[in-house]
Amino acid sequence: HTGWLLDLFADPQGGVVLWLLGDDGQRYRFQQDFPITFYAAGPPEQLRALWRFLENQPVPVTLSRTERRDLFQEQPISVLAVQVAQPIRQPRLFQQAARRFPELTYYDADVKLPLRYAAVQHVFPLARCRVQVSDSGSVESITALDLPWDLDTEPPSLRILDIEPDSDPAHSSPTHLRLRFERFTYRLPLEPVRPLLVGLRSIINRHDPDLLLTSWGDTWLMPHLLELSRGANLALPLNREPGLAPAHKPERTYFSYGQVVHQGRQVLLFGRWHIDRYNAMLFHDYGMHGIYELARV
Repeated sequence: HTGWLLDLFADPQGGVVLWLLGDDGQRYRFQQDFPITFYAAGPPEQLRALWRFLENQPVPVTLSRTERRDLFQEQPISVLAVQVAQPIRQPRLFQQAARRFPELTYYDADVKLPLRYAAVQHVFPLARCRVQVSDSGSVESITALDLPWDLDTEPPSLRILDIEPDSDPAHSSPTHLRLRFERFTYRLPLEPVRPLLVGLRSIINRHDPDLLLTSWGDTWLMPHLLELSRGANLALPLNREPGLAPAHKPERTYFSYGQVVHQGRQVLLFGRWHIDRYNAMLFHDYGMHGIYELARV
């Protein structure tokens, strides 16, 4: 298979899940084994205690002693290598180990999964890839066909569903949603709730978008829809990946170029993207083509 790497995340069943936008227009879901190894260095008696601690945890690990290079030391150092077969369980295991043995030095322990995968496999978001898979859909190899620094690359043909309320929720209560997908337009009243959820679910299932492009989606729309969905006990297929709930990234405030910038809490989806045009920094300056470029680099 060849196409664009659309998404990557930890599989609750083990390994990682990759979503590929194929050259043939199909969306492919693949799985791949991807054990994660982190390291601990310190006094031998403390490393032996950590070894015993990890052996008694419910997370399957492979433990070994090895030598690695520390960037700030001339000679290799002796470390305990901890290989975790299930990437989704590695962050919590590391946190438990660090709390129990805070005097040890840990390496490669808090690297985000997409960055770790990119470093190992030499791929990147929206890379054009060639993927070799087994009959069961498991990735055997993945190879990037371009570089993040290439100019004038062919953009992927994403299916985009645009969703926005009829008014800014910070100023007045919206009464309906406007949706656009290619030549189709929809208008969904926010009340009553059940027809809203049924209609939205039908539209998402019909068009299967790669991207939900929203207005005030992070700060109001997505949380509101998820709250309505829970209250009505009617699931919305916001994620393309079945069995996973949307993730949330906390709001933050930071100082940049002499200005205080506030970014609201983000709602992250699995198997498709979500972009809030009012919560994505400089979106109105660089648009979707800028999004593609930033994702690649």
